[in-house]
Amino acid sequence: WLKNIFTKKQALPTRSLDFSTIPHWLTEQKKQKCSALQPSFTQLQQDLARILSDLRTHLDILQNAQLMNANIPEKANQFRLGNKNEFLKRATTLADTLIIPDSIDTFTSSLTVNLATIKDFAEGTVRPLAILTEFHAHEAKAIAADVASLERALHTYREIHYGSLLHLHDKLTAQH
Repeated sequence: WLKNIFTKKQALPTRSLDFSTIPHWLTEQKKQKCSALQPSFTQLQQDLARILSDLRTHLDILQNAQLMNANIPEKANQFRLGNKNEFLKRATTLADTLIIPDSIDTFTSSLTVNLATIKDFAEGTVRPLAILTEFHAHEAKAIAADVASLERALHTYREIHYGSLLHLHDKLTAQH
């Protein structure tokens, strides 16, 4: 602690820019960052496409799933079918409305929409999923895992994306 008081701190390197060159400088920085982010972005597109394919496969499996023990009361079966249909409807809507961004420039807007869609799905399916896991546990959990993978992939790339200067450029150019 005492060393920190008496030691001379090294000055951070500074850069000076003319205000008129900032838009050009930001554009150059964005190009550099975009080229550096392109492999990660391509991986995100592939991951999202794969996860959505898995989600649709698991939805088909759940759609065709039969009870292991068909000897349940009629009221319980109706309850199961109602929650199964509700869950399938919401999960299909999620799979159909999720946007795979086609470029790094559209990532920010699609991220907002995708995360809101996943949040709405998660909030709207808590009860149907809990009930469905009583009857079709493996199928329902596979779909929940796919949705979690989607969210994880989006959050991972968001951290990479916002770690760059891309969002700064987008904010500054949006004001002009």
